[in-house]
Amino acid sequence: MLFFENYKMMHLKNDENFIAETQSYWADYYQREISEDEACEIVQNVYEFYSVLRECKRRKLAREAGDAS
Repeated sequence: MLFFENYKMMHLKNDENFIAETQSYWADYYQREISEDEACEIVQNVYEFYSVLRECKRRKLAREAGDAS
């Protein structure tokens, strides 16, 4: 699964439109232009954050399923 997630992340970071949209979106919050490198880092950080949330939910559901048995 990790390979697939890294593969998706690599494609997101290489998608010029996605990076440009990220730059535009976050420039409003930073109140300055965002470089491509910064946009790639933002994408990586948001992706990793949601990966942690997904893993926490998976573990919670597994615990709840074990408690119900």
